[in-house]
Amino acid sequence: MMMIATGADLIDALVKDNHNTMIFYENIYPALSIFKRILNETEGELTILAISNPVMKTLREISAHTDVDLSKARIVTLNLSGNGDGDVAFSYNQIDELTEYIKGLRGTLIILCRGLLKIIVEDYQKMFFRIIESIGDDLKIIAFTAWKSYSNGEIATISGMFDVAIHIRKMDNVFSFGEEVYELNVIQSIVPYIQPGTVYFKVGANLEMEEHG
Repeated sequence: MMMIATGADLIDALVKDNHNTMIFYENIYPALSIFKRILNETEGELTILAISNPVMKTLREISAHTDVDLSKARIVTLNLSGNGDGDVAFSYNQIDELTEYIKGLRGTLIILCRGLLKIIVEDYQKMFFRIIESIGDDLKIIAFTAWKSYSNGEIATISGMFDVAIHIRKMDNVFSFGEEVYELNVIQSIVPYIQPGTVYFKVGANLEMEEHG
């Protein structure tokens, strides 16, 4: 059984196993740190689905200003025009085509949608469900989205589609000389060794996840 003692341990366990995971975040900074660790630790085929041009802009920014290497990943864009600077692009009217494309993927698919999915896709919950339902055992999904964009009911529904659901938030009342400590709250899990509870991490230089304490 894996020992989950730190935030990095939890993320590494998710990378190594074949479970679909939803990561809700309140602040994009720690989310980018986790994204970087997933990117660096993932072996095999890796695809990033960037939902909207603002998400693509964020990817370009972190790649330009940190050592986040996107070259190992296939970049798929979902945007208004169906054109983009990634490897493959779909428009918002091509959700069926996007779902069919995802069916053929292997390895790991990282979905980055921030809080924009509710604006872009009329029935975004159905979209998530169709993607989860359509993939085989050869593909694992790790998705990121903004916690405050959803109601409690929506969070519960989305979480129920995934094997593990996590909420990232800043730890309150921690005095660490200017260093913020973040909590990774496992709010749902069907994985025996990833139990509901909380582990912690800090974001160090160049977006590295570091142990708290």
